[in-house]
Amino acid sequence: MDEINEKIRDLLDAIYRTDIYQDYKEQEKLLFEQPELCERLKKFRGDNFRLQNQSGLWDSFHPELLHSELTEEAAAMYQESRTLRSHEVCNAYLDAELALCKLLQRIACQICDGIDIDVPQI
Repeated sequence: MDEINEKIRDLLDAIYRTDIYQDYKEQEKLLFEQPELCERLKKFRGDNFRLQNQSGLWDSFHPELLHSELTEEAAAMYQESRTLRSHEVCNAYLDAELALCKLLQRIACQICDGIDIDVPQI
């Protein structure tokens, strides 16, 4: 396990040195310089996560009501996304965050692909 922990530290160090991570940290710093905008974006990201993950919890209750509520909430989220994306700082931060998430996803996929374990394709 010590060898794995050492390799994880090496991987983290390599990630920290990437242009992708450096850009993310720079955009994060610029966003944090505008606390109100930062809080608004944090709230949006939390609401977006909850919206994307709540539908499965309620499908069996009142699907027609759920659909209408989710549609309204999704429309509101879409409008908030457009508004936030119109702010250069938010837009740059979200783009940098997405690039970092894609990098982490590629790393995770390569690790999973390299391990001989039966994982169903999605």
